[in-house]
Amino acid sequence: MYKILLCRMDRSQIYGHQRDALQESLKKIANVTIVTNKLPNNINRGKYTKDLFDNKKVDYKIPPKLPQLLEKEDFDFIFVDCEISMFYFEPWKEINIPKIATLHDIHASQKTFEFIIKNDFDLIINRYKNSLYDVLPEVKRYRDLIRWQPGCIDINFFKDYNEKKRYDVTMAGKVTNFYLLRKQIKDYFEKKSYFNYILRPKDNDPNAWPVNEDYAKLLNQSKICISTGGKYNYPFMKNYEITASNSMLMVNEFKELNELGFFDENNFVSITGNMQLNEEKMLEYLNNDLLRDYISTNGYYHTRRKHNSNYRAKEFINILCDYKNINRTYPNIGVNQYVRKDT
Repeated sequence: MYKILLCRMDRSQIYGHQRDALQESLKKIANVTIVTNKLPNNINRGKYTKDLFDNKKVDYKIPPKLPQLLEKEDFDFIFVDCEISMFYFEPWKEINIPKIATLHDIHASQKTFEFIIKNDFDLIINRYKNSLYDVLPEVKRYRDLIRWQPGCIDINFFKDYNEKKRYDVTMAGKVTNFYLLRKQIKDYFEKKSYFNYILRPKDNDPNAWPVNEDYAKLLNQSKICISTGGKYNYPFMKNYEITASNSMLMVNEFKELNELGFFDENNFVSITGNMQLNEEKMLEYLNNDLLRDYISTNGYYHTRRKHNSNYRAKEFINILCDYKNINRTYPNIGVNQYVRKDT
């Protein structure tokens, strides 16, 4: 059993459950020690990160527990599963323990990547496979360090609550030029009686809705939920959240979605920039319960089998085994299994 030092951002007041779920799943199959760091609520995380990497003065303190643990404990791996700026630890390069970092929001990760390389991290976990080299073509020369491991969900949280289907079509999330298709959908459908748009709640807002179980139940209460890949066709968490909640997913189709085992008219229904065609599809599936349930059920079981946090934790252990050049602990688990129906 590997001994892992897991460095995480404290997300206790932040909307989101993916990393919490992965942490708990890892603890079942590895010896995990956790150290967290947190920014004050009045500090903008994006600006803070930019200032930090631009060598501007910022109010930053490394968690005192980190250097103490590195001095006292003998870890097999260090895994920084958060923005590396949360653990801006200058002596990283001097640490001989194999170090792993996760890339987040790769469209804003160039300086993060430079910091990771500069400090001799041994592996880089990337959530989005195909868009990485489009957004950051200069990282191609480091592809031997990069491992694709998509996001995951807690299937005990995103599940079928057996809620009454109160909404026909729901779309939740920000509407900006980064999410251009989402913006076009909102503009076209927002006055339709069957369309329900929910703005993404702000982090740390005590009056935010829907968050936590309310959000999971909202998805479960919707016959159809819409997602998009954004500007760079990222397979966002919503694809897993929606399907695990037994709602029918409608999303624009792209290669990485297929590589994750999602296929049009099997476990999701594709949308495009043609709003009239999208509307025809929505109404077709709203008026055909049997066909809509077929798509929803396929998506539900696919996500629960292949994109849950326990599956991802085992994938991660396999990545460590590959690094150590030993047999995989879980040989039937991995990214090459997403499109297979027998595992």
